Amino acid sequence: MMGTSCNAESGSLGTASTCFSSSYASTESDISIDLSSEQLNSEQISIQLPLNFQADKTLPKRVNKKLTKKSCLVEEISDDEKSRYVAMDCEMVGVGYGGRRNALARVSIVDWYGKIVFDTYVKVNEPITDLRTFVSGIRLSDVDESSSAMEYEECRTTVWSYLSSKIIVGHGLKNDLQVLNLHHPWYNIRDTAKYEPFMKKGEYKRDYMLLPRKLKDLAMQHLDKRIQEQDRSHCPIEDALAAFDLYKLARTKWEKVVEYKIMKTNNIKEQQKYLIQ
Repeated sequence: MMGTSCNAESGSLGTASTCFSSSYASTESDISIDLSSEQLNSEQISIQLPLNFQADKTLPKRVNKKLTKKSCLVEEISDDEKSRYVAMDCEMVGVGYGGRRNALARVSIVDWYGKIVFDTYVKVNEPITDLRTFVSGIRLSDVDESSSAMEYEECRTTVWSYLSSKIIVGHGLKNDLQVLNLHHPWYNIRDTAKYEPFMKKGEYKRDYMLLPRKLKDLAMQHLDKRIQEQDRSHCPIEDALAAFDLYKLARTKWEKVVEYKIMKTNNIKEQQKYLIQ
């Protein structure tokens, strides 16, 4: 098994970073339909799908086993299709009483090929009460007023320019988008923390709720890749790459699930319009 290393200099746009991604190895997929109020309240959804995409009105059954390239039928897609995707990960520090509130400290975005599109530290303009350095890797000198870090609003605007027309891949993207104060359409989000085949059952036999798994555990199980190793802080570039690799492995069935959800959402919207009339 190969590990993944991440070395970063400086803390501004275009941070020089090197990440070495290891080989694949990972699981069959499936998913249930859970239409949120956001989905139902949105307008008719129209998205661009690959030319060779075949809509499937049925969902695959749950298969609790390791994903592999063979089992997932990893497909070749065009460069234009690949350009529609980016992966993002954020590091945060704690502010407020006990450091319980999150403040953005670093953002990293990579493209399909693993190239760093954007990587910057972000100035935190209120007192930091918990740097969370053991996890985030953030030091005070990275994000204080004297640093070369980017201002929050400038960072937010720049990040949105990269994300607005893209499908975003990541792990726990709800937290990342929340700290950036950005909204993104649900059908353009691929969150490995929320994809059912990557989730785990509750602690008790009668607990049918699915819970997110740690990215480091998913990377080890499905990619044979070590990330977030003990006594080493997280690297957002490394985490974004791992989430991207997981998505690529499950992409074929994952996209069928998204298409199915979109179809169901649009059908419900049409039924609602009919009932109103």
